[in-house]
Amino acid sequence: MSIRQSNPEPGPGEGSREERAAEWFVLITSGSAAASDVADCEAWQAADPRNRAAYEKLSAFYRSDLLGTAVRNTQARVGSPSRRPARRRSALSPLSWAAAGLAACLCVAAAANEWSRWTSDFSSQVGEIKQIALDEGSAMILDSDSAADHQFTADLRRIDLRKGRAHFDVASDPSRPFVVEARGLRVTVTGTAFDVQLLDDGLRVAVEHGAVTVRQKDAEARPAVLNAGQAAVFGSDGAISLSDDTARFDWRNGRFKFRRETVAAVMKRLERYVPGRILVMDAEIAGQRINGSYPIDDPVETARRIADVVSADLTGHERLLLVLH
Repeated sequence: MSIRQSNPEPGPGEGSREERAAEWFVLITSGSAAASDVADCEAWQAADPRNRAAYEKLSAFYRSDLLGTAVRNTQARVGSPSRRPARRRSALSPLSWAAAGLAACLCVAAAANEWSRWTSDFSSQVGEIKQIALDEGSAMILDSDSAADHQFTADLRRIDLRKGRAHFDVASDPSRPFVVEARGLRVTVTGTAFDVQLLDDGLRVAVEHGAVTVRQKDAEARPAVLNAGQAAVFGSDGAISLSDDTARFDWRNGRFKFRRETVAAVMKRLERYVPGRILVMDAEIAGQRINGSYPIDDPVETARRIADVVSADLTGHERLLLVLH
């Protein structure tokens, strides 16, 4: 099964169009564009309706007054760019620098994502849910934008989850335990089905059937045991939060479900399925708790529908940044 976005990752032509639109946008709004620059920009837009649409989306977001805050939030997550663009010596307006800074921050994040994919044994692209048949008979499903390594020997089957989320349906073999390692934790089974998801501050494990043990990789402490229908979040501080919410297994079948989750939490989860970022700028909206079930193959439309539910607006550019406010 491979579930892709309705607006898939752009090919070379599409990517250069988005990048070119950002370049023109920063130049034209810098206050130092020559008349010939303005004419060239207009000619580029007139050459293809898609060029004009890309430029106008960026222009509309520029005028929304949300860009500065969006950049600060993006920088806080992926780090500020090491230096400003050096296309021209003349000073840019603050929001033009913000636009350029946002693009740079997103490029840093994109480069990190690509590096994970290039250096991993298994990986999935943004918007893709990938099924993988492992050599010893087990099955692994990678969620969108995920990556994992594997090492199978005569005595042990080990998966290192490097990024994202994965589901495992493990072929029973008592002589060769199946181990998933992530964030310093080790999840061990002999035959069962379960999810492992990396979180910003820990790890989430949910068991569909069978049982798993979870322990610190390099510690002798008594392990936690999870049985069928149980889920737990193992915090980076050692705290364990148990729950019976295994509804999130539905992601494997292309559904995005949530129950009494905050809008902020829902959008953070949904962000995994889009190329850019999703930010919730209003604290009152962010704290509202909602229920829902949507198809995962059109995350932008899902974001729009959630915005309608909470009487909010959705602004931005699908490939760069969506802002709920």
